[in-house]
Amino acid sequence: MKIAVIASLYRPYSRGGAEVAAQTVVDELRKKHEVFVITVSPWKGWKSLCPMRATEDEVTVYRLYPFNIFSFIDICTQPFFLRFFWHIFDIFNIHSAWSIRSILQKEKPDIVMAHAIKGMGYMIPFSVKIANFPYIHTVHDVQFVVPSGQYMYGEERAVQASFVCAVYRRAMRILLGSPQCVIYPSDFLKNFYDQYGFFQKSKKIVLQNPIQAHTGDTVRFLEEHDVFYYSYLGQLEKHKGILFLLDAFQKFSHPSARLQIAGSGSCEREVRAACARDTRISFLGYVAGDVRENFFSRAHCLIVPSLCYENAPLVIGEALSRGIPVIAARIGGTHELIQEEKTGWTYAPADMEDFLRVLFLAYAKRVKYHDYSLQAKKSVESHTVKQYCTELLDISEHLISSMRARV
Repeated sequence: MKIAVIASLYRPYSRGGAEVAAQTVVDELRKKHEVFVITVSPWKGWKSLCPMRATEDEVTVYRLYPFNIFSFIDICTQPFFLRFFWHIFDIFNIHSAWSIRSILQKEKPDIVMAHAIKGMGYMIPFSVKIANFPYIHTVHDVQFVVPSGQYMYGEERAVQASFVCAVYRRAMRILLGSPQCVIYPSDFLKNFYDQYGFFQKSKKIVLQNPIQAHTGDTVRFLEEHDVFYYSYLGQLEKHKGILFLLDAFQKFSHPSARLQIAGSGSCEREVRAACARDTRISFLGYVAGDVRENFFSRAHCLIVPSLCYENAPLVIGEALSRGIPVIAARIGGTHELIQEEKTGWTYAPADMEDFLRVLFLAYAKRVKYHDYSLQAKKSVESHTVKQYCTELLDISEHLISSMRARV
């Protein structure tokens, strides 16, 4: 099968879970199928407006600079007023849509799979439809409803009442249309888009993100007086709950409790200040490779304290696969992988008292840690990359057969 994968960011560029998921799928599918990727390119002069074809790690990759005032790769470094105009170009990027349609017509894939398309233009689904290829779109976030992508807890009514958001949603519904199949990695995300009337004619499937199996025996024991490491890995941003976590840990006075933090972001100064005030807190900065593995090897409980609605953070599956139970806010799809009192604990979002309750509960259960660790590891054994891609290919074959039958 010849498969086209459209993803706004592809290695070496990455910003979050959507890119990791797309990369994981490409790496698995290319073992037995012909896969090519269409993605963005940084500005390299006027020639970068034309798709540049190259072979990267034995995969054909088309890189394109969608005509705009700056590249999506650099969006985090740009001022707000420039981002506003960039978003307008991105929504109606005819250049990108035409370029991608030309690539598809040249390559003639059996199926097109799109992931995050922000930065490549929201007219891509329309161009795929015009080119008449079977199309699967995997939705990774709330970007089609909330322009900023940050849907904060407590701001639900403001988003629903916003005139700007209402106009934006209507434009998104028209441009995205109804692909033959839409995949959601969480029940929350499916229900969220159903609420706003998206993809009404599409086949909708909830398929949890693939989890890279962690080899080796990671199930561990803890004694009653052992040091207990709570751990945070992610962006150091207010909406991710890092400041909420630091505030809570100051109130959590148990001497054997430790907090290790890894990541980067605009709240790094506050994290370093907390480390200076409390020697129980350690900061590792951005971690990768062996340093990332060392972070997980010391972690006893992963904390995901989001204050915004997220889909299904990959770090949760990453922790569970290593036998590490998880504490997470009951918001969005964050908590869907967690089995209460078996593989972790959940709490009411932004509720300090409830959060402190589950911090203490995890701490008090140290003598039963082996049971929690074992259940955590077992809970995600079926969510393998191979199983995910098998289901994805089954869906693809069905769509291809249906389209051929209609011709």
